[in-house]
Amino acid sequence: MTVGIAAVGAALFVLGNTEVGVYVVVGGVPLVLVGSAVMYVRGVVGGEGNTGQYVEQRAKQVGSSLRDVWRSLDAIETQFPRFDVGNLRARADSLAADYEAEAGEFDRESGSFTVGSNAASAELQELERIDGELTTLAADRDDALYEFVTTRLASVESSLAALADAGLTAPPSAYEEPPTPAEGAPSGVDYRDVVGDPLTEYRDVADETVADAIERVRDIRRSATGPIDEQAVESRLDSAANARRDGEYEEAVEDVLAARSELESELSGSFDADREALLSLADVVLASDADRFVSVEPFDRVEEVQRELEALDSALDVEALTRHRDAMRSATRDIVEALESELQEAVRTLESESLPAGYYTRPAAADEDHAGTFRRLDDVSELESEWRASIEPLVEAVDSLDTKATVVEAYPDVSETIDEQLRSEGTVTAGDLPVRHAEQFFGLYFRRNPDVEFDPDAPALSRGTVETYTVEVTVAYDEGSEDKRTAVVELANDGFDERAVVETHLVGSARFADVPFGEYVLSVDPREDDYAAVERTLQVDEDVETTVDVEAVSLYDQLVGDREATIRTQVEEFGPRLEDRFAETGYLSTAMDFPITDEYVPGLLAAWADVEGYAISRADGVIYVYDDSQISQEIMNVIQYNIDENESISYERVRSNFLSTPVPDEVIASLATDSGLPVDATDDGLRKHAGGDA
Repeated sequence: MTVGIAAVGAALFVLGNTEVGVYVVVGGVPLVLVGSAVMYVRGVVGGEGNTGQYVEQRAKQVGSSLRDVWRSLDAIETQFPRFDVGNLRARADSLAADYEAEAGEFDRESGSFTVGSNAASAELQELERIDGELTTLAADRDDALYEFVTTRLASVESSLAALADAGLTAPPSAYEEPPTPAEGAPSGVDYRDVVGDPLTEYRDVADETVADAIERVRDIRRSATGPIDEQAVESRLDSAANARRDGEYEEAVEDVLAARSELESELSGSFDADREALLSLADVVLASDADRFVSVEPFDRVEEVQRELEALDSALDVEALTRHRDAMRSATRDIVEALESELQEAVRTLESESLPAGYYTRPAAADEDHAGTFRRLDDVSELESEWRASIEPLVEAVDSLDTKATVVEAYPDVSETIDEQLRSEGTVTAGDLPVRHAEQFFGLYFRRNPDVEFDPDAPALSRGTVETYTVEVTVAYDEGSEDKRTAVVELANDGFDERAVVETHLVGSARFADVPFGEYVLSVDPREDDYAAVERTLQVDEDVETTVDVEAVSLYDQLVGDREATIRTQVEEFGPRLEDRFAETGYLSTAMDFPITDEYVPGLLAAWADVEGYAISRADGVIYVYDDSQISQEIMNVIQYNIDENESISYERVRSNFLSTPVPDEVIASLATDSGLPVDATDDGLRKHAGGDA
């Protein structure tokens, strides 16, 4: 019939009556389906035998639902003793009574049911009502159970947090959220089993946490030094242990906190007194001068104890107080032991030396066992009293003897410095010694050398006279020369600096008189570029005669030396820049700035000049690179056009007015002599002969 109506609607739609076709399909088909269902039910129920069988079957189904709900409440009472099933049970009991009145019997003890003989004639509508209310009851049961579990979890967590706030345990971990009734349980598993799993797991956490808190309070009680009512505290803790065993964790926590509070109240008086005593000892220790002679480590420990003591605010911190008391005993003992060790070391050093009378007296503190006393004392007030009595004499003894011992140990070296200073200067002050406690060294030196005068106020030592000697320096060239050669001889130290000029063909000498005792630097600097300067150290403690050999070394070798390979590499790198600079200025000198370390500049210029074929010379320590053919031509022009016969011109005027490169006098003289023109090179300049026209 449904197919036929659909076909008629389709035909009307195709033939043109679209609206009628739609109404036939949309309205006709549902009416046929509903009418068919009604006719089927009437046909089935209409027979008396079929009706009784259906009602009896529904009675069994409703009885099964009633049994499941009833037994679930029994299981919940066993699994969750604190869950109140009273209201749910009353509703279930009422439904059981309704079921009994309609279809059979229900045994409330076992949760079983029996379908009665009259079940076939029961009211089907009443059975459907009972079944619907059982469904609602089951849903309300799951909602109530979810609320119970979540409330219980939050309550236990709050109690555990209270233990953490009291400093008895660590903060509790978060619990796992149970599944909601809407999320349900896996197939084949009751919801009550899965909703209770997080509570079961968190009970294990609570059980361990409460046990730790009970033991923590017992530890505090055992650490307490003052009088307390142990019986009252233990009674509370026993109650807490019993509640924990029964799973009543909120009650257990209340008992633990009550025991803690009672213990704190009884300990507050002795705790405050002990804390203040320790703080007083710490203040005294940190105010002493012992840290001048002892490592900072024990004082750092005292400062740490002081900071932690100031942060303590509960009488239950007796364990911390005990720990801080032990730390203070250890720190003060270590400080005293270190002071005594320092004192004994100084005493051994001084008594092992042969010292002048009056320089050292053994202190009484060296014969006392202060560290032993500190090891025996336990009371904090007694420790402070002993500290006040013993630490000052110890510090004073160490301060005095430690300095003297240091002086005695360093005296051999320092006395040599004093000797040398007295011999060279006749007097020595604290500024002349690179040491502390110069007055102590002076005092000991004075006691061992009565010929000196000691002024303790300055402080200073003086002898009145200065040792002086004569130094004769012979300068020897490796070979003779036609012209005299010149060398500057210098003898110098911090308080003496004299020079002498030696002019010789081969060997010459310089004499320095009244040279004070001491160590000097002797240098011989030949004016000629082909000879290298010589420098050496000279000790003057008597009249000295010494010879300095001057060997010929080209200026190139002096400047390049054994670094030629490195410098040649630099020439390749910097050559183009040097060439541009030379083209710009007409010469190069070490007085100019170059992009290279200063110590390499002289060798670089010498090596570059060697490669390019230019000349080098030195004047007053400055190296010059120049074109000698150009300079030679410039000097010839000066001789020919700027000097009259029998007239002279100074080297300085030639250099400043006519030359492109400020070459030294020796270069001007040499090039003028080699020019072949009628000119003489004198010490001061050039002099033109008569008949010297070009």
